[in-house]
Amino acid sequence: MRRTDDSLKVVKEIPQSRDRINRNLLSGRLKLKATVEGGFLFVGTGRRTFSNLPKVKVGGRLLKQVVDELCSKMGELVEEHASLDGRPVIPGSTLKGAVRSRVEHLFSPFNGSIQACYSVSRIRGMVRASRMNARHLKRYGYEEYEGSIPERERCNPPDRVCVVCDMFGAMSLASKVNFTDAVMEDGNYGSKRIRFNSKEGVYILVEEGSTFTFTVSFTNLTWEQLGLLFMGMRLHEGKPMLIGRFKYAARKVDGEQTAFGRVKISLLEAYTYTCGKSGIPEEEEKDIEGLIGEAVKKAKEKFRLRELDEEEDDGEREKARGSRGT
Repeated sequence: MRRTDDSLKVVKEIPQSRDRINRNLLSGRLKLKATVEGGFLFVGTGRRTFSNLPKVKVGGRLLKQVVDELCSKMGELVEEHASLDGRPVIPGSTLKGAVRSRVEHLFSPFNGSIQACYSVSRIRGMVRASRMNARHLKRYGYEEYEGSIPERERCNPPDRVCVVCDMFGAMSLASKVNFTDAVMEDGNYGSKRIRFNSKEGVYILVEEGSTFTFTVSFTNLTWEQLGLLFMGMRLHEGKPMLIGRFKYAARKVDGEQTAFGRVKISLLEAYTYTCGKSGIPEEEEKDIEGLIGEAVKKAKEKFRLRELDEEEDDGEREKARGSRGT
């Protein structure tokens, strides 16, 4: 495979500790807010419960006698939203996965290759355009490959990895970026009936305008990698990214068409760590706009990146807005 551009070469990773701060690289933490925009949010857990399930418990277990007596009165099964102590959350793993995926798709192809690896099944060099990923390809596919995703070179961690695996980790390679769970701070949520095609069900949905807060810590990133992290969360654009289930297609909620999974992330505070003479890390607060601007600029200068807007040509969201306005 031809490679004539140095920026497309796979990173040669030298094994080293990833929990010690390198003075020549960037380490720090970010405090962020996630706001649900343009519809509902649903991050499922796979768990279901009855809508009228009694809350009587003994030793942490529901009384079997109560279940037996009220079995016919428990109502419908409800799909639960991810929660912590009864409050909705967006799991850190969900946030990290969404950001990583978006960063992977930012890279432009060159000479038949893309710098980021992509760990999906491949058919004859392309990601199969099946029913399961058609909507994904509609938003992230490459025009150069007829709307599909080209085959990318796989990484061989920990010694030979692409820039994305170097940031977010891989088998036998610790991540340099870590996300906490985003806990709901303000807003509303509750049971809603969703209908899609001929199917319907009841789900716990987080409503538009609800906000979550979370923290991202990073260790030993280059300026370019920090820029990719910011671009993965769309902090430089101030636009929502797609997260959670149902994000690719509008659904009917209680009879009204609406969009799902539009979450706008905002940077509230940013800190970097520097090592003084004692060797103990010292925290320094950074100017948010300046930090984002410089990091994103360096990323665009270093890598071949494409403009990527998941909501371009998304008529479903406009239909949803119009439906709610009538």
